Amino acid sequence: MKATLRRTAALGALALASPAVAWAQGCIGAPVPERARAVQVQAGRSKVDVGREFHSSDLGVGYRANPGGPLAYSVEYLLRSVGDSDSRVHTGNAALALRVPLPLPLLTVCARTGAGVAYLSQEGSGSSYTNVTVPAALVLELPLPVGIGRTLAPYVAPQFLWSQTTGEVFGFDDLDVSDSGFGVEAGVGLRVNRFLIGAGGSWSDLDPLLATPAFPDRAFFARVGVLF
Repeated sequence: MKATLRRTAALGALALASPAVAWAQGCIGAPVPERARAVQVQAGRSKVDVGREFHSSDLGVGYRANPGGPLAYSVEYLLRSVGDSDSRVHTGNAALALRVPLPLPLLTVCARTGAGVAYLSQEGSGSSYTNVTVPAALVLELPLPVGIGRTLAPYVAPQFLWSQTTGEVFGFDDLDVSDSGFGVEAGVGLRVNRFLIGAGGSWSDLDPLLATPAFPDRAFFARVGVLF
């Protein structure tokens, strides 16, 4: 018990003595230290509502960079296999985060924006449409040193979403729908030397008429990767 208390106190002292840790992770969904980059593979499940619920399997890859200073960014590609018919939705997301210079000892606050683009094409049904979703998020990240070369970084990102879907359904050029709503992303990342693992989820309340937007109603993900 005493050893556990001493270890906890030592980690707390390390955290308080290392305020730079709290400014160095980038608010990009993974604990990437300054002047570092990471590649991660991602797998997960998501749900979209088009008047009827469909579940999808997600698989993709992401690149995250924290070049130093207040800015960090990420880009990722996901392939979603939707429903029993295995309709494929190609999704790309890009995000840019700006750290807000607040005098907080550990908590990092960032403004983050970007864009997500989802494209679905089904030759058999004559359906082909594109969704563009633009998020504006406030990211709260709490990087904690948990040992030499190890950082645990839980985060939460409430966000406002604007989304538009255009294209054709069943051969008719009649799909032009836009909507705005709210969402949230939350997760936790762990860095162990050069290895990264993480998990989390996201939720949004966008209109079902948007079909399969880049930000689905609900998604859960797991990520693994390396720093370089």
